Amino acid sequence: MHSRKFESKAALVAYAEQNGLTCLMESFAKWRGRLSPEQYDVVEVRTSRGLKSAMLLPKAVLKAAWETDPLRKALIPERDSACFRRKRHHVG
Repeated sequence: MHSRKFESKAALVAYAEQNGLTCLMESFAKWRGRLSPEQYDVVEVRTSRGLKSAMLLPKAVLKAAWETDPLRKALIPERDSACFRRKRHHVG
């Protein structure tokens, strides 16, 4: 991937959508540590608060990283847990 500067967040999102990419605007240090530099690109985006960094990466890379994340199970409740098995009480 190559470095780019974007004039707005809308321009960044449009570019990402056209190229099958995902953009992360905040807190991408975790992803930077888990991915090789060839898998992502850090770009600059002009916002109302000045120039900010953003990360562009292929959607497939983000999905694969998410699926192997050990915290994923803690964040997504199991479908057969008690809260999903609860019966709805019908009033009537």
